[in-house]
Amino acid sequence: MKNYAKQLLFGLLAMIMLAPMASKAQAWAADPVHSTVMYTIRHMVTPMVGMFKKYNIEMTWDAAQPLQGSINATLDASSVQMGMDKLEGHLMSADFFDVANHPEWSFKSSSITKGKKSKAGAGYVANGKLTVRGVTKDVAIPFTFLGVMDSPYGKKAGFSAEFTINRLDYGVGQGDWAQTTGLSGDVKINVMLEMNAKK
Repeated sequence: MKNYAKQLLFGLLAMIMLAPMASKAQAWAADPVHSTVMYTIRHMVTPMVGMFKKYNIEMTWDAAQPLQGSINATLDASSVQMGMDKLEGHLMSADFFDVANHPEWSFKSSSITKGKKSKAGAGYVANGKLTVRGVTKDVAIPFTFLGVMDSPYGKKAGFSAEFTINRLDYGVGQGDWAQTTGLSGDVKINVMLEMNAKK
């Protein structure tokens, strides 16, 4: 009986020692003043840039266990800015974003996997579902973890992402605008995030 008890004790100790150290992931929220969500699309032969001003991006992230992280983002499609009211109004119409019926876009991760490391920092991929104009697709978004620092305004974390989607996959561009000769199908998305640690 004593030998059995010793074996059981040793077994429990081994399990504790071999188990990965548990670490509570920090919750983060994007600081919209110091973050950017933008896109680039080719019109005729020239790239044009647009930005979204209203969004909510939240993460759970622990640099020691990055693959346990998660991302949840929503974006107000009507907050697009391209520097011209007429153009922005057209983007909000049924020809493009159809904000009357689909005011919000979203992304929700299902997993984080390792990606390519760059000079900027460690690389990862956020796998999940992207919803644009009411259409949901599985996507794999590469992103870079830029680091964490303490500041007089609290703990900050930095992330950046660059990826491309085809607008036609989401029904963005109806009628004549479904043609890609004047307006490219591919849209490059750039996201630069300064995240605040949530208390």
